[in-house]
Amino acid sequence: MERGGTCDLIDVYDPERDWGPDHSIICASRRRAGKSVLAQHLLARVHHQWDAGILLFSNTHDGWPGIAPNRRMAFSDAAIGLVIKRQEALLQRNMKLPRAERRPENLLVILDDVVDSKEMSSSPNLTALFVRGRHLKIGVLYLTQHFTARGTTMQRRNCD
Repeated sequence: MERGGTCDLIDVYDPERDWGPDHSIICASRRRAGKSVLAQHLLARVHHQWDAGILLFSNTHDGWPGIAPNRRMAFSDAAIGLVIKRQEALLQRNMKLPRAERRPENLLVILDDVVDSKEMSSSPNLTALFVRGRHLKIGVLYLTQHFTARGTTMQRRNCD
């Protein structure tokens, strides 16, 4: 890198160091730019930190082998609401148990090519996921072509 220029201000991104299990990340780029390929590559290095699992909501992919389930789930506000409720119940249950008996808690929700869902822009549970996800030990990886088309200001402000 060039010293004295703006390049020395940019640190190299290392997912093993920089991507925590409760982070919310948005990757926005034009179609066929490689968002899913990049995400799969990064997740192959760090997917172990989501010990409670990885959920893939996608209109285009049937799963990411070795990372996410081999079936796609359609995005809906109700589905995200169920994820949040399940996680709240799990965390409450774990608080009552000795540490050795607790179930895995860290969960990752991947939203890949779901921007065309009409529920996306008016989803209170999606906004709750971005706002409360870190408190619920839920990470979010949102891959999209146009985040501003459906994403809310509250979602954008609550990204790492």
